Amino acid sequence: MRTNCDNPLKTFLRDQPRKRGYVYNDEARLELLQALFTSMAANNDDYLRTLFPRPAEAVRNAWSLSKTQGGLEGAEYTEGARGKACGHIFKPGEASYRCKQCATDPMCTLCSKCFEASDHEGHQVAVSVNQGTPGSCDCGDPEAWKVPLKCAIHSELEPEDGMDIDHSSKLPLDFQQAIRDSISTALDYVLDIISCSPEHFRLPKTKEAILKDEEMSRLTSKYYENSAEDADEEMEYSVLIWNDEKHTIIAVRDQVARACKKTKAYGMARGEETDRIGRALVERGKDIDKLLNISKIIEQIKLTVTIRSSRDTFREEMCATIIEWLLDISSCAVGPDNHILRRTVCEELLQPWKPGSKAGNVEIGRYGIDDHSLGEGIMNVGHYDIVMQDDDDDTEDDDDIPGQTTITIEIPPALRLPPTTEPPAPERQPQQQQTTGGGDIAVVHHGDDVELGPAQVPPPVPPTPAKNKPQRQRKNQPPAHWLTRPSNAKSQNGLPPYEDLRQRVRLDWLILFDLRFWKKTRIDIRDLFIGTVIAIPQFKRIIGLRFAGLYTILSQLFLIADREPDRSIIHMSFQMLSAPSTVVEVVEKANFITVLMAIIYTFLTTRQVGYPADVDPDAPLSMETGTFTSRRLFNIFHSIRILCEADYVRECIRTDAHYLLQFLDIAQLHHGLCPNTRAKDKHIEYEPESWISAGLIMREINRLGMQMAQSFALPNGDYASTLERAISQASSAGILMSLGLDKRDLEEVDSVPTIEYGKVSYEWETQDGKPWKFKVIKYNVDSQAMSFHHPLHYTLSWMIEIGRGMPAGHLLSLMKRDVMDYDMDDSDTDSSDRTNMSEFDPQILAFFDYPLRVCVWLAQMKAGLWVRNGFSLRHQMQTYRGTFDRDYGLNRDLFMLQTALVTLNPSLVLANMVERYSLSDWVVGVYDAPDTWEQAQLLDVCEDFLHLLIALLCEKNALIPNQEEPNLEALKIQREVAHVLCFKPITYSELTTRLPDKVTDSERFMEVLEEMTNFRDPEGISDSGTFELKDSYKDKADPYYIHFTRNQREETETAFKNRVAKATGKPPQDAVYQPSIYKIKTGLFAGLPNFVRTGIFAQIIFYSLRYGIVAEEDDSIPATRVESFLLMALHLCQVGVQEDATAEDKERGEVKALFVDFFTLPANNHGLAKEDTPTTIAGVLNYLSNSKTYPACGPKAKHILALIKEKNPSAYAGIAKFLDMPQEVEDTRKNDEAEKKRLAEERRNKIMASFKQQQQTFMSTAGYNFDDIDMDDDEDYEFVEPEKKVWKYPAGTCIVCQEEMGEEKLYGNLVMVQKSSIFRTTPMEDPDFLGEVCQTPASLDRNADHLRPFGVAASNKIKKTSLATDGTQKVSYVTGLGKGFPSKNNVAGPVAISCNHAMHFQCFEQYYEATKKRHHQQNSRKHPERLDKKEFVCPLCKALGNAFFPVIWKAKSEASIETEIPYETWLDSTAPVLKEMAERQRGEPKRILEMGSAAMTGGLSTKVKGLQKAMKEVAEGREWAASIAAATAVPTVVSLPIGPLIGPTPAPTVTPAVVPAVAPAAAPPAVPIVQAPIPEQKATLQELELYRIYLQLKDSFVANDIRSRITGRQALSLELGNVDTLVYLLGYTIESVEITQRGVAADGEATLLDSVPEQTLNLLRILSETVNSYITVGALSNSNVGENATMRQYNQVVDYQIGQLFPNTDKEDNISKCCEPLFQDDMFVVLTKASVFLGPAKEIDIHHLLRLLYTAEILKFAFAYVRTELPDDETLNKNYVWPGSEFRLLSELLGYMDEHFAQYTLKKSNYYPAFFGTLLEKYALIFLRKALILLHARHGFQPLPEANSNDTELNRLTRHLNLPSIPSIIKQFLDESPSNTTGTTLRTLLDGWVQHFLFISTAPSKVDEYVKPTETEPQIYMPHPAIYELVGLPDGYGVLMDEAVRRKCPTTGKDMTEPALCLLCGDVFCSQAVCCEREKRGGCTQHMLK
Repeated sequence: MRTNCDNPLKTFLRDQPRKRGYVYNDEARLELLQALFTSMAANNDDYLRTLFPRPAEAVRNAWSLSKTQGGLEGAEYTEGARGKACGHIFKPGEASYRCKQCATDPMCTLCSKCFEASDHEGHQVAVSVNQGTPGSCDCGDPEAWKVPLKCAIHSELEPEDGMDIDHSSKLPLDFQQAIRDSISTALDYVLDIISCSPEHFRLPKTKEAILKDEEMSRLTSKYYENSAEDADEEMEYSVLIWNDEKHTIIAVRDQVARACKKTKAYGMARGEETDRIGRALVERGKDIDKLLNISKIIEQIKLTVTIRSSRDTFREEMCATIIEWLLDISSCAVGPDNHILRRTVCEELLQPWKPGSKAGNVEIGRYGIDDHSLGEGIMNVGHYDIVMQDDDDDTEDDDDIPGQTTITIEIPPALRLPPTTEPPAPERQPQQQQTTGGGDIAVVHHGDDVELGPAQVPPPVPPTPAKNKPQRQRKNQPPAHWLTRPSNAKSQNGLPPYEDLRQRVRLDWLILFDLRFWKKTRIDIRDLFIGTVIAIPQFKRIIGLRFAGLYTILSQLFLIADREPDRSIIHMSFQMLSAPSTVVEVVEKANFITVLMAIIYTFLTTRQVGYPADVDPDAPLSMETGTFTSRRLFNIFHSIRILCEADYVRECIRTDAHYLLQFLDIAQLHHGLCPNTRAKDKHIEYEPESWISAGLIMREINRLGMQMAQSFALPNGDYASTLERAISQASSAGILMSLGLDKRDLEEVDSVPTIEYGKVSYEWETQDGKPWKFKVIKYNVDSQAMSFHHPLHYTLSWMIEIGRGMPAGHLLSLMKRDVMDYDMDDSDTDSSDRTNMSEFDPQILAFFDYPLRVCVWLAQMKAGLWVRNGFSLRHQMQTYRGTFDRDYGLNRDLFMLQTALVTLNPSLVLANMVERYSLSDWVVGVYDAPDTWEQAQLLDVCEDFLHLLIALLCEKNALIPNQEEPNLEALKIQREVAHVLCFKPITYSELTTRLPDKVTDSERFMEVLEEMTNFRDPEGISDSGTFELKDSYKDKADPYYIHFTRNQREETETAFKNRVAKATGKPPQDAVYQPSIYKIKTGLFAGLPNFVRTGIFAQIIFYSLRYGIVAEEDDSIPATRVESFLLMALHLCQVGVQEDATAEDKERGEVKALFVDFFTLPANNHGLAKEDTPTTIAGVLNYLSNSKTYPACGPKAKHILALIKEKNPSAYAGIAKFLDMPQEVEDTRKNDEAEKKRLAEERRNKIMASFKQQQQTFMSTAGYNFDDIDMDDDEDYEFVEPEKKVWKYPAGTCIVCQEEMGEEKLYGNLVMVQKSSIFRTTPMEDPDFLGEVCQTPASLDRNADHLRPFGVAASNKIKKTSLATDGTQKVSYVTGLGKGFPSKNNVAGPVAISCNHAMHFQCFEQYYEATKKRHHQQNSRKHPERLDKKEFVCPLCKALGNAFFPVIWKAKSEASIETEIPYETWLDSTAPVLKEMAERQRGEPKRILEMGSAAMTGGLSTKVKGLQKAMKEVAEGREWAASIAAATAVPTVVSLPIGPLIGPTPAPTVTPAVVPAVAPAAAPPAVPIVQAPIPEQKATLQELELYRIYLQLKDSFVANDIRSRITGRQALSLELGNVDTLVYLLGYTIESVEITQRGVAADGEATLLDSVPEQTLNLLRILSETVNSYITVGALSNSNVGENATMRQYNQVVDYQIGQLFPNTDKEDNISKCCEPLFQDDMFVVLTKASVFLGPAKEIDIHHLLRLLYTAEILKFAFAYVRTELPDDETLNKNYVWPGSEFRLLSELLGYMDEHFAQYTLKKSNYYPAFFGTLLEKYALIFLRKALILLHARHGFQPLPEANSNDTELNRLTRHLNLPSIPSIIKQFLDESPSNTTGTTLRTLLDGWVQHFLFISTAPSKVDEYVKPTETEPQIYMPHPAIYELVGLPDGYGVLMDEAVRRKCPTTGKDMTEPALCLLCGDVFCSQAVCCEREKRGGCTQHMLK
């Protein structure tokens, strides 16, 4: 035995808490990891360097061995993992892949990397998302795959030895021993500490208990010598809170802050830590009473709290770090040995534990367990459920549920299930209630030392708290089949310890101590097991065995006591149960199948998990204790279903009878669950919800029953010989329950009364001329208990379906085998009737009556007989018939009825069905409704009965033997798909939700789907791809499909008739649907059609059809309703004729009678008023074929007669003779080709005549007269100038008052104004996006769909190397997550969007006031609009808006942009003057008007005249009574008096501000100046409305944070300031329109304008005119024009623009500090501003401004280009070709830039001119595109079409806009000849622009929201000219999930919660997690606002 000195690690572990002061932090953690690695290296520096070659790297990687060895994405993906199993552990949210062709079972999955590294081409692959349950990649596990799976990462390139347990290592022996000793010591230390930790956290907390816990948790001296833990030391204690699934972080935050008297920030930190780690320390101290008080306050919300010593808390944290350390090293290598660490960890886990502490809590459940599962609920499974309780209530959050006394009736011994033939194993005494000191292992104390004795087998299970389980005593021992061991079970004597279940190893203790750990550590332990003992096949078998031995205890802890069930270690069973070798081990040695069955049975009956010996055969379901409401039970069902998928288990179920008997016992518990009785008189007061949880449990029971039955099916389609025994056992159990002889008296199940029988007879069912008397079961569905749940019947139905190839008589004998000795009471049967009762089987008939009752029940509910039972019953019916449950419910009932028809006398079965449907009177001609029924309800029930008979004849896919139809699976899929897609095309996700799981899980599903459908690709982002059924498969949709509703049936039949009418030319009403019915030739169901040849069936048909004749005299039922019923009866008759045999069959003796034989058999005529009513089926058909009351029935009746004539001509001849009909009958199916041709010719002639008429109408309307045109003489024609197009502004009716909008009232459009970040600037430093610019098409007005996704978005291809099955490498490319656009290059700007709905302004005000009232009255509602943002919703389309833009202009014609003064003349004469002006107005801006110079301003005295003229034109355009220019007073509608709108100037030296004119002319006119005072007049109401509109518009801009860039004094509240915001709105809206139109085709010779929607153009025109009118109205709204805010701001913007465009750079201090440099501004926005401000103010033609700024854009990019770092790559010139002369000009321009601005450029020898020229063209193109839209919107410019439409868009726009080409502009700029004064001016301007940019960019300045912020190195931003794309998305969604798992939360650095992807920049972040929530804004909102 080692001593303290021999093992320094133990000394460190013992003393570390004291040394660190009991405070565990990152430093303590790193110190512990260092000690562990030092111990593992035997305190040898050389060995330590083997692990960490560089000590500094170890510290940097936080002593993580996996990070040091390069496993950043996991060590399982490194080269050292080759030859190993992958074992990658799936994180929550990570994608896993399952290949249906390769995997052996659904549990075999691959991680994304292994999936991509293996070959699955052409396979069906399912992608699933891990929900937090444990799972690992099965790559490398040979048992997981049907074929050898080759992985490029893990498969061995050369054969290597396997990883055996005795694998030798080449490391030094002392190094190996040190590794083993360190791992062993660490594991023992963890168990020493956790064995003292509490298991029950909710025990009463007292000071004595806390002190006792501290004492019992001390380490003993046996392994930890010289322990310094003194009892006299004053110990510190800690309060910890624990995570659960019932509390939110917010609730924890508030309670912790209140209890600890600290801030909410502290409480939030502790709450987030609890959610992330699983527990958190909230308070520490030495005052236990204080800590108890804190604990009491926190526990008021039922949050779990513990108080332990800080020493023990520190040690528990050390244990968590040790687990992390083991997890870290287990996947790493030591030097050349890749296996030693993982192998050693596995071996040490399987060694016995040597206790080093008192192990005070080593026994599981010593102090009982807490019940955490109550209150959870199946439907209440969210993580954020809040449970609030009173402060003084410290019990569990659910009230006690009192037990219920039950009375058990013992089953007669003769009727009990037969015992198994195997001898029972020695019986263990039933489990008794455990005491608090009980345990499964003997604990022997020797002083302070502890030794563990042998474990008890099986270990005792901790009991459920007594208050939460039923109190009853078991009377009988479990049946023998529960105590039977597997037939091939082996003895455990002589086994090694790790295989002997009677001995405990460290692995067992870690599993048993699972509840004592917390969230993160539980996950780490689970991952440690998955990555070590489960990843290695040899160890996987062992852990499976150990796990199975403890599974019962784990189930009890999981089902009852686990506070975090999603983190339970029990979920590991899914990983082990999928391996065949493990399955064999657990079944043979641990009897695992029986153990799982016993867990389910005992928990459902007692809410206490038990062993097979604890099964109580008489116990009823314990629903009152909440067993059904626990969602945790589904994990047990899932485990057993996974187990039953294994081939070995299937073989065991086939061979060992006791497994089926165990399941039948479980199924019997649920027979008749949730009974319902019809409420006839009044509605039920309380609708129970127990049916929801019961339905979910029943779904699991039924699935398990299907698996049990499928175990008897062999792979070749045949069935095992033991199936006959299974059918007998299942039949015996089902018949026993059906006869009511195995009752459990419980309200939750329907107690079956004694079966009663009655006699019935039918006139057409005779034998030897006498009526055949039938003995049927008497059961009234509408008055007795009914239930949907009959699992015994369903289980037997699956068995019969498997054995459907056996004869019917043999099946009947099997079903009667174990009940044939039971003598039914036949005392009421007359002996004379015995001959007629020979085929009566009362037991079998009673068994088949249950499915029949459910069908009748459904019919009655559909008829409205059960409406008083509430909606819950309707929901049960919908669930029962729904897609997910119908294969376990309704379809099974139909199958059992079909089985009854072939095993019993079909006449007897039909008679029993008629009796059950309450139609005994109906089928004899008495149509009166029963008591409490209405006549319409009776008709509905009868129709549903007929529909059921149709389904029994037509639904045959489950009846066809496999040997008879080899393509059976495809037929089943085709039928299901056809009935889903027959209505309309739907998406794949919607399709799969409407199909049963068995269809979508089929390997042939996709193959059949592709064969049957055409796939339509999605169009646009909001669209989805859909599957459309091919025409050839549409006829497979049966209108009378059993799962169709009445509306669906009518829709399907109508579609069929329309198709027939289209194909044949006949009227749709004459088309008749004839189903295609499969004829079964062999097997059990070959005789199914026999029942149509019975007299009862014919009698049902006759009286159902004759009801139509009787109903003609009854007005209570509408004729259309009767007609619908008759169509159903006729269809049944038609199907009967189709299924009928032929006369030849009758002659050969194969059948005794034919269905058509009954057509002429007369029936009695009682109950009818009319004597001439037909008394035969043929007569009724003849009557209906000519009925005018039911016209839709005629074609159907005729079709039936034609069908008889075709199938049985002799029978038809007899019918015709009987009815005196002609021998020939009209065949509705006949396709007359001549008739088709005639009808087609008529249709063609009608179409041609219609075309001719339309052509003549068009020619006469258009005024064309071709007779007057001489085509040979062209000289007589003169060119007529085309009429100019006139703009018409929006008009129409108001969407509120519906009145016409005209001149009488002011109206406008509803607009949404908001800031948008759609605008991008090119990242010049990123070559990918520069390449994207070069790839931009030369013509963006042509369709670019063939290029989408465009640019960088399409560059998301990833090279993938995979291995094929033969080992050859395959290289392919897959799509990954593309590169997003950098968010730092996004620019925000205001944008306007509109729904283009208009309304009167008065109506708008009333509507907005109503909106505000709604907000006030409904203050608790979440309204769509925000009033603080001035928002509203459009009354018509509900689009959001926040601004009202008035329409106050006349229509105006389009104009051209011709100029009177040449550009060169204007530039040479104007630029010097404006530069001089800019020099004088440096510093703070001053009024241009005060600097009046006749040479510069052209006479400022005329400005106001222009203003008056503009307002006059506005007034004349609106035909108002008075002009705004004449207004002098403001009425009281304005809150504050603002004086006269126009008044005299205060002094002669002050002149009015410069404002633009608002006029309908093509271009803004020159604005004259006036100095004379203006007479005052009063404003009109409409003028004041206009002023108020603009005030609201300004307020809306302010409310939505759309700020002005004008500095200085701001406008008052009643002044129309912020004049530049509207201009920015116009400019950026045009930019957004241009962006959306890139790559959108403009037809033919059209331009960009023709592709822009007219509504968008109208919006731009309104915005443009609003800019003018806003400034004009604002300028006229104050008497003191010199101080008017609008004038002042207008004047200031003009000053800014002069300083921006014409800076004076002679002196540095002359550079304007008040405006943005031109090279930092958006050149198009500058053009927009100049068209509003500078152009009208200085009378500058818009074309001159356009050309100047176009030149500036070219020079701006050239300057930015020479400052851009480009790769030295000569291909940049070779890939882009330019003509020689143009190439030289580009080179010279770059050389000029490099030479004149040398200190600011890169001074490169080669700037790649061709590459530069290509980029330049793209930037120039988008500038001209935007300029074209601007000229169109503001000046009415419309380019004329040109012939050369194939030219590039840049060349075409250059010609349209009358601009020189780029080479011409460059040539003019570079020309230094004296005659080229324009070039000199441009070079001077360029110097000013550059100097201005450099000065302002490097100087401190304000940050503008519309311009990128300045940086240390000044940057130039160019608008990105490429086609905008979202981030490139991968083809597979799994790639996105893997990316989300790989990335970390940007806030905490931890794993992401609910990740979201930004489709613009590609960032991934938390969306709704608390960690990223700030100011009640989630991650997405915060990211959007960045």
